[in-house]
Amino acid sequence: MEIKLLAISSWTLTGSVEFLCTGFKSTRFKMASQEYKDSDFYDYCCPVCLEEFQDPKVLPMCNHNVCRQCLENIIMRAKPAYLQCPTCRQESFIREEDLDGLQTNVFLVKLLRQTEPQQEREKLTRGIQACTTKAEVLGELIKELKLCRERKLERGDSLKEEIHRMADVLVEKTRKSEAELIDKLEDFITQQDKVFSRVETKVDAFRRKIQDQVGLSLNVYDREEEGEIISKMKNALASLARDNPEDKLYKEINELDSFTVAFDANKELLQKTNSQGIGNLTLSDQCGVKIGLSTPLQVMRVSLTTLRKISPANFGFESFSPLSIATDGKKHVAVADPENNNILILNRNGDFVRRFTSPANSSQPAMMFSGVTFSKDNKDLIAVNGARDVHLINPKEGTFKVSYRSSPQWGVKYCFVTTDLYGRFLLTCEPLAKQYRACIVVHSDTPFGKPDLRFGFSGDGALLFPFKALYHDKHYYVTDMEKGCVMVYNENGEFLRHFGRKDDEVNGDGHLVLPTGMAFDPREETFLVCDWGSSSIQTYKPDGSFLGAFPIDGRPTDIAMFSDGTLVVSSKDDQWIQFMSISPLGALTAQNDVEDE
Repeated sequence: MEIKLLAISSWTLTGSVEFLCTGFKSTRFKMASQEYKDSDFYDYCCPVCLEEFQDPKVLPMCNHNVCRQCLENIIMRAKPAYLQCPTCRQESFIREEDLDGLQTNVFLVKLLRQTEPQQEREKLTRGIQACTTKAEVLGELIKELKLCRERKLERGDSLKEEIHRMADVLVEKTRKSEAELIDKLEDFITQQDKVFSRVETKVDAFRRKIQDQVGLSLNVYDREEEGEIISKMKNALASLARDNPEDKLYKEINELDSFTVAFDANKELLQKTNSQGIGNLTLSDQCGVKIGLSTPLQVMRVSLTTLRKISPANFGFESFSPLSIATDGKKHVAVADPENNNILILNRNGDFVRRFTSPANSSQPAMMFSGVTFSKDNKDLIAVNGARDVHLINPKEGTFKVSYRSSPQWGVKYCFVTTDLYGRFLLTCEPLAKQYRACIVVHSDTPFGKPDLRFGFSGDGALLFPFKALYHDKHYYVTDMEKGCVMVYNENGEFLRHFGRKDDEVNGDGHLVLPTGMAFDPREETFLVCDWGSSSIQTYKPDGSFLGAFPIDGRPTDIAMFSDGTLVVSSKDDQWIQFMSISPLGALTAQNDVEDE
């Protein structure tokens, strides 16, 4: 518990992690110095980005040149708008609206154009070298591919032998069991047959005794013997007639007939064999997640591919903390950056578009943005500021349309916000102080009035430290960092179950340690959960079934998704935003490409 509380304490909005950028510029300088070995290197390259000038602007105080884009980045972080020349450190007062009025170095532009043929030749040389190196690398990859193929074929042959051995063992065991049962049955039949033979012998002996006495009596009767002999015969017949051994024999026959042999088949073994055969074939990825071989390979997602990684330098910041992110589904990403008190807007390629800060009339300017989301129609941006202010912002103009403050009577402090398919706002409330409770508050109207629903206060469904709430198929799903799981509630806010916890035995393998952000993929009907505690993104079905875990280089904080499946993942502690795609097995893709050709 102490470790988890220590981890959670790092999520305070005022906290920050020092950004390390050692060696960045020196590396770029070395690359540039290899590219331009002549003495005119500094005449052609911007002193900020160390790349060839793009739209070079002349600084008014010292006449040194800087790329327009680099100037914009510097001005964004200059407070006030005094900036130092990166070459001579001479200060100039330049505002963002003054950029268009700065003189463009036309002579430098022409000079760069004159060097284009030589640059093209150098680019061609570098291209030849790069392609030659790539061809060598591909040759090594082909060798590795052949070795991998041989290993897989050998593995396949080994598995075939293992399957044959298992089948032979099962046949051998079955035949042995068959022989043992047959022997037992024959022994039993033999014993019963002996008893029947003994009884039959006794009955037959008695029958013969009667027949012999009757025959003897008839002989005496025919010879008309004296009365004494007749009397003896009569007494002997009467004695035999009075003797009733048949009652005892009938009893013995009934007892023998009452014993019935039956064969109780191992139906459980038969059913298991019918459903599973003699075993199953499974695939396991690098994370150790097993997947049935019957699953089509085309839909087996096995890795996350980074399309672009964005750092503070891309915005002209020394550091930033992307705590919460959201997309409008198609074009833009909104980022809550509490360290710089910003809401950043990026396009779908990760390029900077604009930024917003808290309104000038905010009573608590030191408290910073923590949560952000788009409205259902994407016309408004909803942002949480200062743990109790919720702002509706025009994302195009940056104007604050409406500001709402939570009422003390509700006993909640807002931290994060999401929008569901019905346009309702799901506000996550964290226990920032003893008198405030963790819960989820649902609003369907703006400006906010009385909440439509509040849940997660008490009982088995009590939330301890919730991060993000989503609504899907009449259920609310909430990540709880302290409980280390995803809590599930019905549409009335009544607790149903939880999943993802490591000790969760109900729904299979759980791997969550400290879950934070969460997104839902409607195409695959899966939840993607950021787990800060294990540095991974994990996938689950709505019923809680665990699908897989993807390791992340860093501590993922939040996740959002575009409609085409592109993921946007942020890390507050590692200070990056990554655009990612979920990559299928390349072997199937390559095979399909070959077939198409």
